[in-house]
Parts: sequence; C-alpha cells; structure tokens
Amino acid sequence: MSRILEESKLYGIVGERIRMARRSCTPLVRQEDVANRSDGQLSRSSVANIEAGRQSVTLHQLYRIAEILNVEPRVLLPERHLVFEGAVEKLEDSGKQEWLSRVLAEEPKPKKKKR
Repeated sequence: MSRILEESKLYGIVGERIRMARRSCTPLVRQEDVANRSDGQLSRSSVANIEAGRQSVTLHQLYRIAEILNVEPRVLLPERHLVFEGAVEKLEDSGKQEWLSRVLAEEPKPKKKKR
C-alpha cells in the first residue's frame, strides 16, 4: 500500500487548485468575495492561507468554496495518483506513461457562472 504525501503537500495542491479555479472565474472572484459569500465560514485571510497551503480546509468548507466558484468539488481535489507516494511510478511501470503525461498536463476547468 502506498503512503499518502505529507499533509502540507496535499493541502498545497488543494490550495493551488482553489486559486486556479477562483482566478478562472468570469467575472473575477477575489479572495474577499469568497469570504463574503461563505456565510461566515471563512475570512479573506483564511482563503489566502488555504490557497497558500498554510491552512487546512474542512470538507464542508471545500464544498462551500466549490459552490461559490461554481465548480464541482472534485475539480478542487487532486487525483489519487498525485496524493500517494509511489502511485505515479506504478502507473509509469505499467505502461501508462502517455496517459499519465496527458492527465498531469490537464488543469481543472471551472464552469462558467450562470447569470
């Protein structure tokens, strides 16, 4: 069984995905906007710390952020092969290198906000 990455790396990946999804929104959604729409769950500094990987995000906060950004929560979570040490090497060894390269090159595509 593969070991999970260090927690700080995991939260760093999640934070980066949240930042990418937020910056991809049209019109632009600022950290302050996320905080204001979070029903008191998050402050602007909390959003900044989550995006920087310095603060963990709870499951209910992740779903709230996904709702605010109009994306599915899975867009904000890394794929399993990015979370477990050794999982990438196992995929490469099994002859799926081309597929792996394509998947790693893809970025999450947030949905456009409904008007």
